[in-house]
Amino acid sequence: MQVWEKVKCAGCEDVWLSDQDTGTLKHSEEEREIEDGQGMFAEPFGTLCAQLQTTKIDNGNADIWICPYCVESLEMEPLGTIVARGPAFSGKFFYEPGFLLDNSTWEVGLEELHELPDDVREVIRSIVSGSYWKKTDAWRGYFQPSMDSDEWIEVIDTWHSTWDETGFSKRVNDFLESPFCPVVAVFGRTSNVFAISLSIYVPKEYEDSVRELLGEVEHY
Repeated sequence: MQVWEKVKCAGCEDVWLSDQDTGTLKHSEEEREIEDGQGMFAEPFGTLCAQLQTTKIDNGNADIWICPYCVESLEMEPLGTIVARGPAFSGKFFYEPGFLLDNSTWEVGLEELHELPDDVREVIRSIVSGSYWKKTDAWRGYFQPSMDSDEWIEVIDTWHSTWDETGFSKRVNDFLESPFCPVVAVFGRTSNVFAISLSIYVPKEYEDSVRELLGEVEHY
């Protein structure tokens, strides 16, 4: 006899039913079973045990569960995308305030969050915890990241057109492609479909050299 227990999605807050013995799920309203492995788990960023799992519902050490629908939504239209790069590592993550999908892009050659250097993980944790939607009027706004660190600093806080390439955007892309220092870049959604927000963070000792490299900000 299956014993179904309620589990709430951390994204949409819908209630699902889980059978921890078999690892199966079904939506409490639709009564539709989901095959093992279709949900995802994430640790809350308060503890930063950040690796997501796609295994059974009772996978160890998981306090936050994200339903398959929210996983798909976050992968296709994330509020924010974090690119973490360095001379010896590379990671890319989709996120919303409070949690992210670890290695959610599934691109070959990328590190998962727990594989990144400690200080880079701490910066990402701070960004995910501190981001918010900043309203500019009744219907417009943008996704604003926020980072709190004694060792890292924000060198870029701007927006850029999604239509045009500029000298500035090319310098940013080249820097992220071949960084000479650790860097965390955050690309965020705005209410203008033709623009994205951009924030770039580096260790404080590289501030001057990175500012000089990236040069004057251009929007389009």
